[in-house]
Amino acid sequence: MKIAKPSVGGRLAVRESLRELVSESRREECDVFDCLIRGVSAAGEEFAETPFEHVILENCRFSGCDFTHCDFTDTVFRECDFSNCRFAECGFRRCEFHSVKGLGADFTRGRFRDCLLYTSPSPRDTERS
Repeated sequence: MKIAKPSVGGRLAVRESLRELVSESRREECDVFDCLIRGVSAAGEEFAETPFEHVILENCRFSGCDFTHCDFTDTVFRECDFSNCRFAECGFRRCEFHSVKGLGADFTRGRFRDCLLYTSPSPRDTERS
């Protein structure tokens, strides 16, 4: 069985604020799509029920944020910290997770389809005996 990789590429709009991007998406009643979100930090913010499609989140830090009922399609999470975030009842389709921290994150009733998880080896794993 071959797992399909996310279809993310081409020209992505670089965005510096997820809060503004989600507000714009809700106002225009559309998905958050075709963008690169890099180096964003947020704490305790609410992004629930937002659809994300063809998005790369890179080097972001979200602490205690609420992503409940979000749908992530063709999304790449790279070097992000989602500690204590809520992803309850989220859908993940063709997503990649590269060295993502999720200490205390809630993925209750999350749906994962064709997703890949990449982890970095710990120093203990790379030591020679």
